[in-house]
Formats: sequence, C-alpha cells, structure tokens
Amino acid sequence: MTIITTYFDRNPSYLKLLNVFYNSAKKYMPKSDIHIIKIDNLPGHGYGVNAEQDHHWDTYYAFMAKISHTIETDDNVLMVDCDILFKNSMDEIWTKIFDVAITVRNNARKYNTGVCFVRSTEKAKIFLKTWKEETRKVATEFNLHDINQWWGIDQMSLHLTLKKINTTNILELPCKIWNAEQTYWRSITNETKAVHIKSGLRRVFFGDEILKTKHYYLKPILEELDEYKNTKGNIPFFKSSTDRVR
Repeated sequence: MTIITTYFDRNPSYLKLLNVFYNSAKKYMPKSDIHIIKIDNLPGHGYGVNAEQDHHWDTYYAFMAKISHTIETDDNVLMVDCDILFKNSMDEIWTKIFDVAITVRNNARKYNTGVCFVRSTEKAKIFLKTWKEETRKVATEFNLHDINQWWGIDQMSLHLTLKKINTTNILELPCKIWNAEQTYWRSITNETKAVHIKSGLRRVFFGDEILKTKHYYLKPILEELDEYKNTKGNIPFFKSSTDRVR
C-alpha cells in the first residue's frame, strides 16, 4: 500500500501534526510506502478574500495534489489528510471488495474525504479522473454557499461524481471506525483505526487553548498525540512542486 498525503509548511505547529501522522503510520503500517507531497509556491489565485475561503482553497490545492499523484500510482493507495492519528493498521481494508472506499458520517453531509482508499483498477482510475475534473469545475465556479453545503470543494465534487458515474464499486466505511472526526471523539474504542485531529482538539494540541473540564474525554487522545508529536528522524518528502496542484 502507498499512503499519499500533503503538507503545507507555513506554520511551525503543523509540523507536530505531520510528526503524529508519520510516526503513527510507521508504527502501524511499517511496510507501506509513505509519500508526503510538500506544497509550496502555491498560485495566488483564490486567496485573500477571507479566512473561510482561504481554508477552502487550501483544501482544494491539497486534494488536487493528492488525487493527481494517486491517479499516477500503480499501487493500492490510502489517500489521506495529514492531520490524522493512526490507532491501528488500515491493511484490513484490502480484504474487502471495492474500487474506491470512502468514509461516511451519520449526517446529511455524509462524505468525509479525509480518508479514502483506492485500488489500482481501471474503474477506480476513471472515477478519480472524473472526480478531479469535477473538483476543478467546482473550484472554478466557486459558489461558497454550495461548497459549504458539503463542507468542502472536494466533498461537493465527490457528490457530483457519484451522480455521474455508477459503474465503480464504491464502498462506504463508517467514520466511527476508519476516520473518527469530532462527532465520534466520545465513542473512540480499540476498534478505531484513525482519529481526525480537527477544530478544538487541534487548538488544544497546539497549546492555543486550555482543555475544558467538559472535554476531559479527549485526554486519552491528547496523550497519544503527545507520544508521537516529536520528530523521530528525518521525515522524507516525496515531492515539492507546484505542478502537483494544477
């Protein structure tokens, strides 16, 4: 398996997140190749309107880099955000039958593209190429209201791609197990394979906020984050080129 992610080197605190990602991935999936695409020299287009839109453009360029490399990779791929703590191996996924596996939450905006598995099949490649083009279209038109309806450009484009292509074997995986984001932090168990480090949890981890009493259920997660946050050797970057996001 090849693990593909992206990293923005603009905030020193984000290095701690990258360390958590890399160190926990190496622990639980030591045989996997880890490709970290360092995004720099971003095009100026899209930035500077407000913080909300800047966030959407960040996720857009990160996603375009990941999906471009995934399309080119002749291997089974875990396409994933780097703000992830792995708690177990993800290798079990390859015993299941699918072309593309997507994590879903119990919400009307059910898709969370932070964790996505892709087999090296022709149907999967066709799906990814369509998803990439739909993502480019959504970004070009940039309707903030519509994008927010799906909590992101690539999540909106995924919805459009699923409506357009029905020949790909899509497997939906519960976020509770495979991509535990904030709606599942209270229900993390030994079966949880990955925790998505977002919002308030990230701010506490960075030291920007104090953990409030009502959030003490997050203490075990924070202890694990502290275990992995320091660099254990040099983290290799796979590529650092602007053409990954075109």
